Amino acid sequence: MQVVLDTNILIGTLITKGTPPDRLYRAWLRGVIELVTSTAQLAEIADVLANRRSPMVR
Repeated sequence: MQVVLDTNILIGTLITKGTPPDRLYRAWLRGVIELVTSTAQLAEIADVLANRRSPMVR
């Protein structure tokens, strides 16, 4: 199954454990789902992670 996740959900998988985003991440690691993304989304993720004022980065 192919899955497209919102940028906030993708980032949430990196900082939370045991939540629905984390369960999706673990399903991807097990090969249960295939994550689908775009270069635009990858650029957005890089921008969010690089932004020190972002609430997602502490």
